[in-house]
Amino acid sequence: TPHHPNKPSFIMSSSPVPGSTSSSPVPNGSSDGDWRGSVQQSARNGKVREIAGVLASLEPGASATSKLRLAMQFEDTVFKGAVSLEDYQKKLTKRLKKLQKNYVPTQPAGATEKERTIEQLRQTHGASIQYVIKNAQKAVQEMTHKHGAEKGKQLEQHLDAAKIWAHDLGLLGPSTKPNYHMPEDQLSRLKSNIERRLENVRAHVVKLADPDRFFVETLDKAEQECKTNPQAAEELAQQIKRRYLQIFKNNLEPESTMTSALEQTARNVPLPTNSATSAQTATLQKQKDKAALIYLEKMRAASSAFLAFMALPDKSQSSVPISTGVLKKMHAVVLEGTDYVVDVIKDHRKRSQDSHVTLQDAWMKHLELPTPTATMTRGATDDPTTSHKRPRTGRPTVVLQSRILLTPGRKTPPILIPEFKRKGATLVRPPPTGEGSHLILNFENAFTMTIYLVPLLVEIRACEPQRQETKTLDETNQKGESSSNQSTRTKKTLLSHTVSAPWTPLYHGLTRGDDDGSTAQDDDASTSNILHVWNVKGDYDTIGFVAQERLRDASAHATYVLRTCFANSHAKMAAKTSNDFEVEILEGQALRDFLQLVRTTYSPNWNDIV
Repeated sequence: TPHHPNKPSFIMSSSPVPGSTSSSPVPNGSSDGDWRGSVQQSARNGKVREIAGVLASLEPGASATSKLRLAMQFEDTVFKGAVSLEDYQKKLTKRLKKLQKNYVPTQPAGATEKERTIEQLRQTHGASIQYVIKNAQKAVQEMTHKHGAEKGKQLEQHLDAAKIWAHDLGLLGPSTKPNYHMPEDQLSRLKSNIERRLENVRAHVVKLADPDRFFVETLDKAEQECKTNPQAAEELAQQIKRRYLQIFKNNLEPESTMTSALEQTARNVPLPTNSATSAQTATLQKQKDKAALIYLEKMRAASSAFLAFMALPDKSQSSVPISTGVLKKMHAVVLEGTDYVVDVIKDHRKRSQDSHVTLQDAWMKHLELPTPTATMTRGATDDPTTSHKRPRTGRPTVVLQSRILLTPGRKTPPILIPEFKRKGATLVRPPPTGEGSHLILNFENAFTMTIYLVPLLVEIRACEPQRQETKTLDETNQKGESSSNQSTRTKKTLLSHTVSAPWTPLYHGLTRGDDDGSTAQDDDASTSNILHVWNVKGDYDTIGFVAQERLRDASAHATYVLRTCFANSHAKMAAKTSNDFEVEILEGQALRDFLQLVRTTYSPNWNDIV
């Protein structure tokens, strides 16, 4: 791996940290030496980066890269002094917290009053100013996109002022220095402007450019309001307990729930160990699976902690010791657990040899959004040569329906018919004008996707395993069967797909309907009602509702991706009005791109039908 001039080489590669393993004072044959040698270097490197980030946050103007060497020494000291892997994790967390709590910024010897004031401004507001500058461009783009060019220009002026503050305080980079020679009146104005305006500017930037941080800070603010407003906190607690009793038929005990939840979220997750042989690799995978289960328990406990906190009547003087920022910490637990569990699931899929599509693939395999092309901002003129606004590469203009392709009264482009067959898609054009045209894609016996063009909508529903005699038009033709050989019930089903644009309910395929006259007492019905999701068997009352909501999410996301494909195609159109033929060609390409994306996502081994 090439050496980076600003990073220690051990961070850029998998080589061990100096003094961690080979130079460890513990003999190789001892148990202490065994645990050190089994720790993966990538795990230690992650800890070093985490320490570097904490050190950089304590010193305005510093970056995590500049603190890597110091972080390496910090981590290595803890690693050598620990007696076990669990002890290493505990000591590292404890020392970092102690460092953050007791850190005292250094003051230059013999500093003047002006220099001390500037250093105080750097320490107090430096991180916020740097954050504002870092996200300034994205915030202006979002403001312009949502509220127009005038609002975007106003925000840009405030952000330009923040850049001037950063220049005067030496916050534009490691090489910049504070302006200690500024006049006293200039320093006074600088201090006044920062104290009056910075927080407001930063709030706008966070809300526009960093929704994750906005959510975290909103949680922190909500926690503070609950502690400072006892009357509102009491009313919230009563409503939470009442609702909990209605749903679970049991009283909520917030104190005991909070205590148990905090203990669960504080559990340490074992770090992954090195593996060389196939047996060690299998052991490592078991360790990852066990760690994933621990993370799931921690995530469940974090949600319980949220609920218990809201149900506490007096959150400022509770009998349970609650640290400041508990909601923010619980949110961090959920994010960390989600990232780890998703990685473990992806790893399982890569190693899995089973190519069959399952129902949970509908929401577990996410459709990746296509890269948006440059589009004109709102308010831009039709002629790009007369517009002074730059093309945006952000979100394209939302497209809600097909403009020409497969609209009522429009013939199907001949070039698309073989493309639909290759992707295994059935085109349905209800007579007489084709109003309600849609495509149907079957994914084995797991789920069905229906794509509507006017408006652009995607419907993902579970298949009904008990109705195996029902076939789509393509399946009937491929097997050489005519519709006359099908049962009367199959004919009715095929007919319904050719004369209307049905919108099936979310529970379709998850529970047996009453339209065929069957009852839950029938043996066949009870067997067909059994669902297999996440390696769990159950009926609709146990897991069907959860699957239903996941299908709703998957349908909404697929609809968004389809509309993005069409938006990208519209962005390619010339600024002048395109004729219907050109529009139809571009929309046809957008539909082909979506079909290809769907097939490669849900069926990785898919081969086009020849």
